[in-house]
Amino acid sequence: MRATDRSCLLPAAHDRRHPRTTPLTRAAHGHLPDRWRCGSPVRGRHLDACPEAARPDLELRYGPVPANVADFWWDGSSSDKPLVLLVHGGLWRPRYDRTHTQPMAAALRQAGWSVPSIEYRRTPGKPDDDTHDIRLAMRNVPSDVEALFDHHVVGTVLVGHSAGGQLALWVASRCPPGRASGNARPGADYRPPSGARMQSR
Repeated sequence: MRATDRSCLLPAAHDRRHPRTTPLTRAAHGHLPDRWRCGSPVRGRHLDACPEAARPDLELRYGPVPANVADFWWDGSSSDKPLVLLVHGGLWRPRYDRTHTQPMAAALRQAGWSVPSIEYRRTPGKPDDDTHDIRLAMRNVPSDVEALFDHHVVGTVLVGHSAGGQLALWVASRCPPGRASGNARPGADYRPPSGARMQSR
């Protein structure tokens, strides 16, 4: 689907004063449509504590509210792979945002995947806001990536951590957007530490 007029692209929050001059960011800002020159980052971010290798390349805005942003880790070699839209967890509480999934997103990029890590509103008592935001990101982010990087997105994989896994399954099973296809399934690979004993009491 085509991106809406509400979408815009921002430099990553830690680069707002001094953008990194990588080929990616030079190319991105050189092809930035005027309608994407808007928006502001989610407040309360602490990227300075994040190792450089784990930091996102860009921050994409996919919708109209302040929380409608996604950190984006780009892997230029992933032309034959779908985007991995990562939904963070955090007990559905407002104080937990997408920053705690940065190591996971960076590891996925290192493995050859391009990863938008989605922020959502996390409004207490309003789960429909969260699912709406994730659906909006699934609709808009792939089209924005295609337009910005002249990169054909072959598909989208929705991945969630903890509470984000519950949200991802809900969106995939109850209200899949046009781009979603395939199976929705939980994954829990629990492996106790070596030598540990499980005892019932």
